Amino acid sequence: GDEDVEKLFSAAPFKIDFTDEDYPIIKIPAAKNDKAREYKPEQISAQVLGEVVRIVKNKTGKEPDECIITVPAYFNDLQRQSTKIAAEIAGIKCNKLVNEPTAAAIAFQDAVKFDNGTVLVFDFGGGTLDVSILNVEGNKFIVKAVAGNSSLGGEDIDVILVDEMITRFQRKNPGKDPRSNKRSMAILKQKCEEAKCQLANAVEARITIAAFFDGIDLDETIKRARFEFICDEIISQVTDPIEEALEEAGLTTDDINHIILVGGSSHIRAVSKAVSEYFDDKIKPLTTVNVSEAVAIGAAIICDKTIKGMVYDGLESEVTGRRVTGGHDDDD
Repeated sequence: GDEDVEKLFSAAPFKIDFTDEDYPIIKIPAAKNDKAREYKPEQISAQVLGEVVRIVKNKTGKEPDECIITVPAYFNDLQRQSTKIAAEIAGIKCNKLVNEPTAAAIAFQDAVKFDNGTVLVFDFGGGTLDVSILNVEGNKFIVKAVAGNSSLGGEDIDVILVDEMITRFQRKNPGKDPRSNKRSMAILKQKCEEAKCQLANAVEARITIAAFFDGIDLDETIKRARFEFICDEIISQVTDPIEEALEEAGLTTDDINHIILVGGSSHIRAVSKAVSEYFDDKIKPLTTVNVSEAVAIGAAIICDKTIKGMVYDGLESEVTGRRVTGGHDDDD
Protein backbone atom coordinates (compact mmCIF):
# COMPACT_ATOMS: atom_id res chain seq x y z
CA GLY A 1 0.00 0.00 0.00
CA ASP A 2 3.01 2.32 0.29
CA GLU A 3 2.92 4.83 -2.57
CA ASP A 4 6.60 4.56 -3.48
CA VAL A 5 6.58 0.76 -3.29
CA GLU A 6 3.48 0.58 -5.49
CA LYS A 7 5.28 2.82 -7.98
CA LEU A 8 8.19 0.38 -8.07
CA PHE A 9 5.79 -2.54 -8.53
CA SER A 10 4.23 -0.91 -11.59
CA ALA A 11 7.63 -0.69 -13.29
CA ALA A 12 8.78 -4.21 -12.45
CA PRO A 13 8.82 -6.90 -15.16
CA PHE A 14 7.13 -9.29 -12.74
CA LYS A 15 4.11 -9.34 -10.47
CA ILE A 16 4.05 -8.88 -6.70
CA ASP A 17 1.25 -10.79 -5.00
CA PHE A 18 0.39 -11.48 -1.38
CA THR A 19 -0.50 -14.49 0.72
CA ASP A 20 -3.53 -14.57 3.02
CA GLU A 21 -1.18 -13.32 5.77
CA ASP A 22 -0.18 -10.30 3.63
CA TYR A 23 3.25 -11.78 2.98
CA PRO A 24 4.67 -10.62 -0.38
CA ILE A 25 5.27 -13.19 -3.11
CA ILE A 26 7.21 -12.44 -6.29
CA LYS A 27 5.68 -14.15 -9.32
CA ILE A 28 7.87 -14.86 -12.34
CA PRO A 29 5.74 -15.61 -15.42
CA ALA A 30 6.31 -18.71 -17.50
CA ALA A 31 8.91 -18.30 -20.25
CA LYS A 32 9.33 -20.25 -23.47
CA ASN A 33 11.43 -22.98 -21.88
CA ASP A 34 10.55 -22.46 -18.23
CA LYS A 35 7.53 -22.74 -16.00
CA ALA A 36 6.06 -20.00 -13.81
CA ARG A 37 7.75 -19.57 -10.45
CA GLU A 38 7.04 -17.93 -7.09
CA TYR A 39 9.60 -16.62 -4.62
CA LYS A 40 9.63 -15.04 -1.20
CA PRO A 41 11.79 -11.89 -1.00
CA GLU A 42 14.31 -13.73 1.19
CA GLN A 43 14.72 -16.35 -1.53
CA ILE A 44 15.56 -13.64 -4.08
CA SER A 45 18.14 -12.15 -1.70
CA ALA A 46 19.51 -15.64 -1.09
CA GLN A 47 20.14 -16.05 -4.83
CA VAL A 48 22.17 -12.83 -4.81
CA LEU A 49 24.16 -13.99 -1.77
CA GLY A 50 24.66 -17.38 -3.39
CA GLU A 51 26.17 -15.66 -6.43
CA VAL A 52 28.54 -13.73 -4.13
CA VAL A 53 29.64 -17.01 -2.52
CA ARG A 54 30.25 -18.47 -6.01
CA ILE A 55 32.38 -15.48 -7.03
CA VAL A 56 34.47 -15.72 -3.83
CA LYS A 57 35.00 -19.45 -4.35
CA ASN A 58 36.10 -18.92 -7.96
CA LYS A 59 38.52 -16.16 -6.94
CA THR A 60 40.02 -17.79 -3.85
CA GLY A 61 39.40 -21.51 -4.28
CA LYS A 62 37.66 -21.53 -0.90
CA GLU A 63 33.96 -21.38 -0.11
CA PRO A 64 33.17 -18.97 2.77
CA ASP A 65 30.94 -20.31 5.52
CA GLU A 66 30.50 -17.06 7.47
CA CYS A 67 29.87 -13.46 6.47
CA ILE A 68 29.08 -9.91 7.52
CA ILE A 69 26.26 -8.17 5.63
CA THR A 70 25.70 -4.42 5.45
CA VAL A 71 22.18 -2.97 5.60
CA PRO A 72 20.68 0.54 5.55
CA ALA A 73 20.80 2.14 9.02
CA TYR A 74 17.03 2.63 8.98
CA PHE A 75 16.29 -1.11 8.52
CA ASN A 76 13.89 -2.23 11.25
CA ASP A 77 14.15 -5.48 13.20
CA LEU A 78 11.97 -7.40 10.71
CA GLN A 79 14.07 -6.28 7.74
CA ARG A 80 17.27 -7.22 9.57
CA GLN A 81 15.90 -10.63 10.51
CA SER A 82 14.80 -11.25 6.90
CA THR A 83 18.35 -10.45 5.76
CA LYS A 84 19.74 -13.10 8.13
CA ILE A 85 17.15 -15.61 6.89
CA ALA A 86 18.30 -14.94 3.32
CA ALA A 87 21.86 -15.80 4.36
CA GLU A 88 20.66 -19.05 5.94
CA ILE A 89 18.84 -20.00 2.73
CA ALA A 90 22.05 -19.27 0.80
CA GLY A 91 23.93 -21.62 3.13
CA ILE A 92 26.17 -19.03 4.74
CA LYS A 93 26.13 -17.93 8.38
CA CYS A 94 25.66 -14.18 8.93
CA ASN A 95 27.75 -13.31 11.98
CA LYS A 96 26.83 -9.65 12.02
CA LEU A 97 24.71 -7.02 10.28
CA VAL A 98 26.49 -3.69 9.93
CA ASN A 99 24.87 -0.35 9.20
CA GLU A 100 26.03 0.82 5.77
CA PRO A 101 27.03 4.36 6.81
CA THR A 102 29.04 2.87 9.68
CA ALA A 103 30.87 0.53 7.32
CA ALA A 104 31.65 3.47 5.01
CA ALA A 105 32.91 5.54 7.96
CA ILE A 106 35.21 2.68 9.03
CA ALA A 107 36.63 2.44 5.50
CA PHE A 108 37.47 6.15 5.46
CA GLN A 109 38.67 6.09 9.07
CA ASP A 110 41.14 3.38 8.13
CA ALA A 111 42.30 5.36 5.08
CA VAL A 112 42.67 8.85 6.54
CA LYS A 113 43.24 7.90 10.19
CA PHE A 114 40.65 9.99 12.04
CA ASP A 115 39.60 8.67 15.48
CA ASN A 116 36.94 11.09 16.69
CA GLY A 117 34.38 13.50 15.35
CA THR A 118 30.92 13.93 13.87
CA VAL A 119 30.69 12.39 10.42
CA LEU A 120 28.05 12.97 7.73
CA VAL A 121 27.71 10.08 5.27
CA PHE A 122 26.09 11.07 1.97
CA ASP A 123 25.06 7.88 0.14
CA PHE A 124 23.71 8.52 -3.37
CA GLY A 125 23.15 5.22 -5.14
CA GLY A 126 21.23 3.99 -8.15
CA GLY A 127 17.76 4.13 -6.62
CA THR A 128 17.92 5.98 -3.31
CA LEU A 129 19.63 8.84 -1.51
CA ASP A 130 20.47 8.35 2.18
CA VAL A 131 22.17 10.76 4.56
CA SER A 132 23.41 9.61 7.96
CA ILE A 133 25.13 11.43 10.81
CA LEU A 134 27.42 9.45 13.10
CA ASN A 135 29.38 10.16 16.23
CA VAL A 136 32.77 8.46 16.06
CA GLU A 137 34.87 7.82 19.16
CA GLY A 138 37.66 5.39 18.37
CA ASN A 139 35.94 2.06 17.71
CA LYS A 140 32.53 3.34 18.80
CA PHE A 141 30.13 4.36 16.01
CA ILE A 142 26.72 5.75 16.94
CA VAL A 143 24.23 6.76 14.25
CA LYS A 144 22.56 9.97 15.45
CA ALA A 145 20.18 10.63 12.55
CA VAL A 146 19.16 9.26 9.17
CA ALA A 147 17.22 11.01 6.41
CA GLY A 148 16.78 10.46 2.72
CA ASN A 149 14.75 10.17 -0.42
CA SER A 150 13.69 6.62 -1.28
CA SER A 151 12.82 7.56 -4.87
CA LEU A 152 15.83 9.61 -5.93
CA GLY A 153 18.92 8.04 -7.42
CA GLY A 154 21.23 7.65 -10.37
CA GLU A 155 18.52 5.84 -12.34
CA ASP A 156 16.54 9.10 -12.42
CA ILE A 157 19.51 10.70 -14.14
CA ASP A 158 19.68 7.79 -16.60
CA VAL A 159 16.03 8.44 -17.52
CA ILE A 160 16.77 12.12 -18.21
CA LEU A 161 19.69 11.18 -20.47
CA VAL A 162 17.53 8.63 -22.31
CA ASP A 163 14.86 11.31 -22.89
CA GLU A 164 17.53 13.68 -24.21
CA MET A 165 18.79 11.09 -26.70
CA ILE A 166 15.26 10.16 -27.84
CA THR A 167 14.47 13.85 -28.42
CA ARG A 168 17.62 14.30 -30.49
CA PHE A 169 16.94 11.12 -32.51
CA GLN A 170 13.36 12.12 -33.28
CA ARG A 171 14.43 15.63 -34.23
CA LYS A 172 16.67 14.11 -36.91
CA ASN A 173 14.21 11.35 -37.81
CA PRO A 174 10.62 12.70 -37.60
CA GLY A 175 7.93 10.07 -37.13
CA LYS A 176 10.31 7.48 -35.67
CA ASP A 177 9.60 6.33 -32.09
CA PRO A 178 12.31 4.07 -30.61
CA ARG A 179 10.27 3.69 -27.40
CA SER A 180 8.20 1.05 -29.20
CA ASN A 181 11.25 -1.25 -29.35
CA LYS A 182 12.24 -2.74 -25.98
CA ARG A 183 15.64 -3.92 -27.23
CA SER A 184 16.57 -0.49 -28.57
CA MET A 185 15.53 1.15 -25.29
CA ALA A 186 17.45 -1.37 -23.19
CA ILE A 187 20.64 -0.72 -25.17
CA LEU A 188 20.11 3.05 -24.99
CA LYS A 189 19.63 2.95 -21.22
CA GLN A 190 22.88 1.04 -20.83
CA LYS A 191 24.77 3.47 -23.07
CA CYS A 192 23.31 6.45 -21.18
CA GLU A 193 24.42 5.00 -17.86
CA GLU A 194 27.93 4.56 -19.25
CA ALA A 195 27.91 8.16 -20.51
CA LYS A 196 26.79 9.39 -17.08
CA CYS A 197 29.78 7.63 -15.51
CA GLN A 198 32.16 9.09 -18.11
CA LEU A 199 30.89 12.62 -17.47
CA ALA A 200 32.02 12.35 -13.84
CA ASN A 201 35.57 12.89 -15.10
CA ALA A 202 35.30 13.92 -18.76
CA VAL A 203 33.97 17.15 -20.26
CA GLU A 204 31.92 15.23 -22.82
CA ALA A 205 30.70 11.74 -23.63
CA ARG A 206 29.70 10.09 -26.88
CA ILE A 207 26.73 7.73 -27.22
CA THR A 208 26.88 5.56 -30.34
CA ILE A 209 24.51 2.71 -31.25
CA ALA A 210 24.69 1.10 -34.69
CA ALA A 211 21.29 0.32 -36.25
CA PHE A 212 19.62 1.76 -33.16
CA PHE A 213 16.09 1.81 -34.59
CA ASP A 214 14.72 0.84 -38.00
CA GLY A 215 18.30 0.42 -39.19
CA ILE A 216 19.14 4.04 -38.30
CA ASP A 217 22.29 4.70 -36.25
CA LEU A 218 22.35 6.89 -33.17
CA ASP A 219 25.51 8.95 -32.73
CA GLU A 220 25.38 11.81 -30.24
CA THR A 221 27.84 13.72 -28.07
CA ILE A 222 26.71 15.31 -24.81
CA LYS A 223 28.84 17.87 -23.00
CA ARG A 224 29.07 17.98 -19.23
CA ALA A 225 27.56 21.49 -19.11
CA ARG A 226 24.46 20.27 -21.00
CA PHE A 227 24.30 17.16 -18.80
CA GLU A 228 24.34 19.23 -15.62
CA PHE A 229 21.73 21.60 -17.05
CA ILE A 230 19.18 18.90 -17.91
CA CYS A 231 19.77 17.18 -14.54
CA ASP A 232 19.42 20.39 -12.52
CA GLU A 233 16.05 19.36 -11.05
CA ILE A 234 17.63 16.19 -9.63
CA ILE A 235 20.80 17.92 -8.40
CA SER A 236 18.76 20.63 -6.66
CA GLN A 237 17.17 17.99 -4.42
CA VAL A 238 20.29 16.21 -3.17
CA THR A 239 20.95 18.51 -0.21
CA ASP A 240 17.40 18.32 1.22
CA PRO A 241 18.14 15.14 3.24
CA ILE A 242 21.28 16.80 4.66
CA GLU A 243 19.14 19.56 6.13
CA GLU A 244 16.65 17.01 7.48
CA ALA A 245 19.38 14.88 9.08
CA LEU A 246 21.04 17.89 10.73
CA GLU A 247 17.68 18.99 12.12
CA GLU A 248 16.94 15.46 13.38
CA ALA A 249 20.33 15.33 15.15
CA GLY A 250 19.98 18.87 16.52
CA LEU A 251 23.16 19.98 14.77
CA THR A 252 24.32 22.68 12.35
CA THR A 253 26.80 22.51 9.48
CA ASP A 254 29.49 23.82 11.87
CA ASP A 255 29.14 20.66 13.99
CA ILE A 256 30.19 18.33 11.15
CA ASN A 257 33.88 17.37 11.12
CA HIS A 258 34.00 15.05 8.13
CA ILE A 259 31.85 14.47 5.03
CA ILE A 260 31.96 11.06 3.36
CA LEU A 261 30.57 10.50 -0.14
CA VAL A 262 29.29 7.00 -0.89
CA GLY A 263 27.47 5.45 -3.85
CA GLY A 264 28.18 5.55 -7.57
CA SER A 265 26.07 8.66 -8.18
CA SER A 266 28.32 10.63 -5.80
CA HIS A 267 30.94 10.47 -8.59
CA ILE A 268 28.95 13.11 -10.50
CA ARG A 269 30.80 16.40 -10.19
CA ALA A 270 27.64 18.51 -9.81
CA VAL A 271 26.52 16.31 -6.90
CA SER A 272 29.75 16.61 -4.90
CA LYS A 273 29.83 20.33 -5.70
CA ALA A 274 26.29 20.76 -4.34
CA VAL A 275 27.25 19.01 -1.10
CA SER A 276 30.39 21.15 -0.70
CA GLU A 277 28.47 24.36 -1.37
CA TYR A 278 25.87 23.41 1.25
CA PHE A 279 28.70 23.55 3.78
CA ASP A 280 29.98 26.83 2.26
CA ASP A 281 33.02 24.92 0.97
CA LYS A 282 34.39 24.82 4.53
CA ILE A 283 34.60 21.02 4.58
CA LYS A 284 36.02 19.12 1.63
CA PRO A 285 34.28 15.73 1.19
CA LEU A 286 36.68 12.85 1.71
CA THR A 287 37.47 11.00 -1.52
CA THR A 288 40.31 8.74 -0.38
CA VAL A 289 38.21 5.58 -0.77
CA ASN A 290 36.35 4.65 -3.97
CA VAL A 291 32.78 5.80 -3.34
CA SER A 292 31.38 2.72 -5.08
CA GLU A 293 33.35 0.34 -2.86
CA ALA A 294 33.50 2.13 0.51
CA VAL A 295 30.72 0.14 2.21
CA ALA A 296 32.15 -3.22 1.11
CA ILE A 297 35.69 -2.17 2.08
CA GLY A 298 34.44 -1.11 5.52
CA ALA A 299 32.72 -4.47 6.00
CA ALA A 300 35.94 -6.26 5.00
CA ILE A 301 37.93 -4.22 7.53
CA ILE A 302 35.39 -5.11 10.23
CA CYS A 303 35.79 -8.80 9.32
CA ASP A 304 39.57 -8.55 9.54
CA LYS A 305 39.66 -6.59 12.80
CA THR A 306 37.00 -8.81 14.42
CA ILE A 307 39.06 -11.92 13.64
CA LYS A 308 42.03 -10.17 15.29
CA GLY A 309 39.99 -9.47 18.43
CA MET A 310 39.02 -5.82 17.95
CA VAL A 311 35.55 -4.95 19.24
CA TYR A 312 33.39 -2.34 17.49
CA ASP A 313 30.44 -0.70 19.24
CA GLY A 314 27.26 0.54 17.57
CA LEU A 315 27.53 -1.44 14.33
CA GLU A 316 24.03 -2.90 14.38
CA SER A 317 21.90 -0.32 16.23
CA GLU A 318 18.58 0.38 14.51
CA VAL A 319 17.75 4.02 13.87
CA THR A 320 14.15 5.03 14.41
CA GLY A 321 12.33 8.21 13.44
CA ARG A 322 13.88 8.31 10.00
CA ARG A 323 12.68 11.11 7.76
CA VAL A 324 12.02 9.91 4.23
CA THR A 325 10.69 11.72 1.22
CA GLY A 326 9.56 10.01 -1.93
CA GLY A 327 9.45 11.01 -5.59
CA HIS A 328 9.88 14.53 -6.89
CA ASP A 329 6.70 16.08 -5.51
CA ASP A 330 7.28 18.63 -2.76
CA ASP A 331 3.99 17.60 -1.20
CA ASP A 332 5.15 14.00 -0.58
